[in-house]
Amino acid sequence: MQVLNYTPGAKATLFLEITDGYSHVRMDAVGTPYVSSILLPDFTNDGYDGYMLPLIHLDTGLYAFQYSIPNGAASVGSYLISVSYIHPVHGTNSSATYSLNVSAPYGRYNGTIITT
Repeated sequence: MQVLNYTPGAKATLFLEITDGYSHVRMDAVGTPYVSSILLPDFTNDGYDGYMLPLIHLDTGLYAFQYSIPNGAASVGSYLISVSYIHPVHGTNSSATYSLNVSAPYGRYNGTIITT
């Protein structure tokens, strides 16, 4: 699992590298890898569940996906993103998991200024 840290309102970029598993040579997946689910901090799905959002093919065996994190205090927490693909050598269903940890900038959203 890859762990990535972001703040609310940011655009998270996930990278998937697929290798042959032996000499670590990059290889394209069979078909296009896709996001199979996005679990929000409140344990609900983002609405993408089952939609199979495709990743962007950048280079041989290298794919990317961008997710816009909502703004506001409700967006703070951990997001779990699952990516599925068919491994080019083994022909098996494979997956990669990403944890997006979203924290408030400077640790808070509002504050009170106290003057003396």
